[in-house]
Amino acid sequence: MGGADAGAGGQGASISVATACGQIAARLCAPLGACCDVAALRYLDSADCQQRVGADCVAASVDIADGVQDGLGLIDGPRLKACLTALDAAGQSCLAVDGAGMKAACWPMFRDSAARGAVCKAGIVGLRCGDGADACTFDDGAGEDALRCKALPTAGAACGAVECAAGLRCIGPADAKTCQPPGGSAAPCDVDADCAAGLQCQDGSCAAPVADGGACQGKGPCGALSACLGGVCAAAKDQGAGCAMDDDCLPGLFCAEVLAGVCKGPGAEGAPCQGHASCLPGLACDQASGTCVARPPIGALCVGGACQGGAGCDHGAAGGGLDAGKCASLPAEASACLASETPCAGGLVCVDGKVCGAPLALGAACPHVGACQPGLICHPQQKLCVAPPAVAGQPCLQGQCGAGLYCSGGEGGSQGVCAALLQIGSACPSGAGCGEGLTCLQVDSMQSRCVKLPGAGSVCSFACAPGLTCKTTIEKGTCRRRLCMHHAGGAE
Repeated sequence: MGGADAGAGGQGASISVATACGQIAARLCAPLGACCDVAALRYLDSADCQQRVGADCVAASVDIADGVQDGLGLIDGPRLKACLTALDAAGQSCLAVDGAGMKAACWPMFRDSAARGAVCKAGIVGLRCGDGADACTFDDGAGEDALRCKALPTAGAACGAVECAAGLRCIGPADAKTCQPPGGSAAPCDVDADCAAGLQCQDGSCAAPVADGGACQGKGPCGALSACLGGVCAAAKDQGAGCAMDDDCLPGLFCAEVLAGVCKGPGAEGAPCQGHASCLPGLACDQASGTCVARPPIGALCVGGACQGGAGCDHGAAGGGLDAGKCASLPAEASACLASETPCAGGLVCVDGKVCGAPLALGAACPHVGACQPGLICHPQQKLCVAPPAVAGQPCLQGQCGAGLYCSGGEGGSQGVCAALLQIGSACPSGAGCGEGLTCLQVDSMQSRCVKLPGAGSVCSFACAPGLTCKTTIEKGTCRRRLCMHHAGGAE
């Protein structure tokens, strides 16, 4: 990357969040040309990809950026370099980096400036501190809602809100996770990062991708450029080849006219379409005409909820409805929110459903609901951003509980109490409360139980295991985890 990585080798107090996010975006965008049909991506070119991915990264790190700017935190240069190396390795194999993998690879580069044993300064739970082998953790002796810099948990220790020491992963049932080394073949897992190098998490167990020629029905995903055809992994079909479903085609292509179609790339303006993803970047699928049209500019009516880049569809501007809204600029801080899936500009939240503002950190005064950072709650009496209850048996707060818990009995206006997440096979009469990687599914006319979400390559109807997407056709869906799907044009 040449000069793009300037500053990544030192301790990095001078590295800004914008610089780090720019380097991360470059790594995430670099493999797309080799791995995907670039015409199918949502970006105009590589520069557009880097700009948009980098902006998303900065928006997601707004609280940390404030801490770095104020001297309360810093970016650790060697750990930024390790993050970039991990992203390079994934890209060379055309592998997507899911949220958990991204956190494992890159979250350690952010550090609070507090030393071990001291009260943390940035107020972000789980943030690395000290020499980088410590993390900010709740501590009764540090004062109300304060965090103290403590050593990361080692092998065998309980884990959850704080990650494990280097080389270990937080693995196990939701209410009994412990720090363990990444597992070998057949070891239990929740995400790919729980498995040793070269393995993937398939249906809750670590396994290698199925090679071409191997059976694939119910046995996990094929290689990045392969598909499960007739129960056997084989080279995915190129543009113009016959197909029965999207999964038969190379990444970035879709199966036009499902069940008796051909693999096609996204269409130009005027081409027939089956959704925004079947049109080139900058275009949208107009359901009325069934053709690709230019995404409308600010002030024009939305097309299927789509607008030009940098704009959102304000559904409240023309009486509601997906196509009734008008395209509008994303509001800046202190501006009125849009009635849209994206109500505010990047990094801002819609405070109390009215005004765009920066999300508030732990302990900050919060006069409005929804003003706190993700994972925090605005306490209705204290009017402060607080962490949700972390102990089973405590009353729920605004219907929420901490990691490994859910709010039991909180229906019908009652407060409810926090309880441990339910395990596989447990009854889930409220339709909620199932542990990580599980979903509450009605198994007969009388009862619902927690069952395992389908893994990569498995048939699905609506949901898949963490990090996967249920890509559906008329007859069935398949859980997919391909790099190009993360960057494809339009919505999944």
